[in-house]
Amino acid sequence: MDLFEHAAASRRTDPATSRAAGTTNKRPRRGHRDILLEAIERLETCTAREAFEASDLPPRCCYWKRVSELEQRGLVRVVGQRHDPETNAACQVYAPAWMGGSTE
Repeated sequence: MDLFEHAAASRRTDPATSRAAGTTNKRPRRGHRDILLEAIERLETCTAREAFEASDLPPRCCYWKRVSELEQRGLVRVVGQRHDPETNAACQVYAPAWMGGSTE
């Protein structure tokens, strides 16, 4: 299921040729948010970085922004916090919104 199927295939600032190609391109696209959501569902609880590491996304995909967008859309929720062992930074722990349980 593509949760972002209604998203525009091109930006308003793209050249006319790109906008035209975006309307004729009918192949299904899996966006970074979809891939990260699938990883979070598979892991059940994880940080944005752990979801990224469990996915096949490229290294410079801004995964933390995509997970934040999933949270804003109500598809994942924050259920806790823990420290990243490599950076010792505090990280939000996410779970799919459909999962039960209390938040911390």
